[in-house]
Amino acid sequence: MCGIQDRIIQSIAYRKASLPVERIRSFSSLAGDLGLGPSEVADLFRELEGCFDVDIPQAAAGELKTVRNVIDYIAARQ
Repeated sequence: MCGIQDRIIQSIAYRKASLPVERIRSFSSLAGDLGLGPSEVADLFRELEGCFDVDIPQAAAGELKTVRNVIDYIAARQ
């Protein structure tokens, strides 16, 4: 699971260049703590779908609020 977490954190850091990787925690909320807007979250999920060969349907995406939620969702489908 460490590879999944590292990849997700790197993908978030890429989108928010002003955000140091060290500030991205598993409990961080994508919107509130990390400041990802809806289009950034959608782009992140599309990237992760391709990277991990998983599908994140819109209904599920709406429930993925924190970094940990995303990690757990993807890990459960690997």
